[in-house]
Amino acid sequence: MKLAVYVIIFVLNINIVYAATSFGSGELKISRNVLNSFISYIKAPTGKSPSAFYITTDGLDSIYWYCPHGSCMMHDTSSAIRYCSQRYNKDCKKFARKRTIKWNNGINPGKGKKSRINSKWSDQEIIDKLIELGFYQN
Repeated sequence: MKLAVYVIIFVLNINIVYAATSFGSGELKISRNVLNSFISYIKAPTGKSPSAFYITTDGLDSIYWYCPHGSCMMHDTSSAIRYCSQRYNKDCKKFARKRTIKWNNGINPGKGKKSRINSKWSDQEIIDKLIELGFYQN
């Protein structure tokens, strides 16, 4: 019985550590292409809402997922990171969850109003927020 308890605790600890490290950290400057993808992600089509946005650690490529309104279940982050990394042959990390930028670059707090993007903002307002948070240079 003790062995089973230890295994469960060990597995839970691995999942918690992995979840904490799935978000990117460090300096990141996104490309114009990624910027356009992020704006499309934020302004989800009718009937969908942003789920997660992943980006290569060099800021040049990205992928994202939507979910239907009212039934948004989080997808498997490790599978998404693996898919992104294989697609671009580069390291990928999670940049945003829903409409909150989670990447820790020392400027972005990763939570709260300062990190949240409003879907009703204009493209320029989204760009200005990304500049303010240190992720984009005009």
